[in-house]
Amino acid sequence: MQKFISALVVLGLSLSLTGCLESEPKPQAVSINQGKILEKNVLVGLWHIDELPMDAPQNAYYLSRVETAGSDNHIYGKHIEFDKDGRFSSSYSAECGNECFPHSEGLYRFVSDDEVILQATKVEQRGYCGENGEFKKSGEWVLGKFKIEKDKEFVVLKKIL
Repeated sequence: MQKFISALVVLGLSLSLTGCLESEPKPQAVSINQGKILEKNVLVGLWHIDELPMDAPQNAYYLSRVETAGSDNHIYGKHIEFDKDGRFSSSYSAECGNECFPHSEGLYRFVSDDEVILQATKVEQRGYCGENGEFKKSGEWVLGKFKIEKDKEFVVLKKIL
């Protein structure tokens, strides 16, 4: 009986110590439902972007406005367009067709005037993609919560969650 009580005490202590070791806070979950659509916002429009928001999110995205007034030229390179209805679409285009062409679509919602959540709903890659190959993925996955910072040259989306 004494061994049984001793075993219970040891088990209780080990469980309580395990709870202490797991006291590190878990990262807060981010959901697109935490935000709202702002029809008039700094992101609406067409932008050049340094990296496309695909299934592996970046820590920051650098955006520079695409000037389209009076232009009949096709826009080459990586670009993203945010519409007023809370959707985005990004892609890469090149003058020659012998390249790999990634594309993504998704939703964006504002948590505040300077914080936004990005959620991808579709990513694909087609063309001559080398060892990465072509792929297509659909679903819903949050890319993160981003702080919107502006300077003279760029709008930067810096990941905060």
